[in-house]
Amino acid sequence: MHYAALIAAAVAAFAAGLPARAAIAAYGAIAYDEQTGRDGFSWNYDSAQQAEQAALRDCARPGCKVVLRVGPRACAAIASPVQGPGNGPANAPASGPGNGAGNGPGEGGGNGPSPSTIIGAAVRSSRDAAALAAMQDCQKRFSGQCRVRKTECNR
Repeated sequence: MHYAALIAAAVAAFAAGLPARAAIAAYGAIAYDEQTGRDGFSWNYDSAQQAEQAALRDCARPGCKVVLRVGPRACAAIASPVQGPGNGPANAPASGPGNGAGNGPGEGGGNGPSPSTIIGAAVRSSRDAAALAAMQDCQKRFSGQCRVRKTECNR
């Protein structure tokens, strides 16, 4: 009886030392199509490859490319110019587990790129730092005001 208790205690101690599966899964990605301004997001996937595939599915356009890869315990943000002429609707709902919201295509118009096709993006250790860096990146590319459209962190 004493022997069985020792084995049970050893197994419990070993299991307590193993990391939980949720702590291991922590990859995300942002995909973007420069021609349409469409984007897609993914968070908390088991692998970087799964996160990239999910972001591309959420973006759902042939021109979508992964523009940011987000690792464990990292945060990402994407910013775009404030809604204005030539800018499509923001935050159209997306479907599927682990995905964020996507952006609808812009209408274009005028000279130069449509504001919907200009983004700023960043990966940082905190949500606030990622949002600030994405805003600064957007403002380097666009002379008007920018706003953070999406920010999220992996586990």
